[in-house]
Amino acid sequence: MDKWKNHNPNRTKKKHRHDKNKSEYNQLRNFINRQAKKDKEEWLGQYCEEIENELNWGNIEKSYNLIRKFFGKPKIKHTIIESKEGKTLIEDEEIADRWQQYIKVIRWFRRTWRTGKRRGDYPKELGPTITKA
Repeated sequence: MDKWKNHNPNRTKKKHRHDKNKSEYNQLRNFINRQAKKDKEEWLGQYCEEIENELNWGNIEKSYNLIRKFFGKPKIKHTIIESKEGKTLIEDEEIADRWQQYIKVIRWFRRTWRTGKRRGDYPKELGPTITKA
């Protein structure tokens, strides 16, 4: 998505290599950042305008493809949360409950560690810790 970068930042960065004046470098860096932001806003406006034109012409598929191209493919969760019994949890509510249980275990460990009371293992009703795959 770097199509909006019209200026050549390498040209201005090369000047910094030979110049040891920090304030001049800061001015150049700020100029590059402002120009990049301006170019990106302009490019984004043109991209949105193109999507709107396609929608107005009834090209739903082409406008959808442009939107999908902009946002990319949906991200897949890589974290697997298991219940106390070892069953993989899918529902958000179940995952939230398991995290709550896990946080209770962490708090229990911290409390016993600070007080120096290390009696037994962690509470059995909370099950094993959360695992990542």
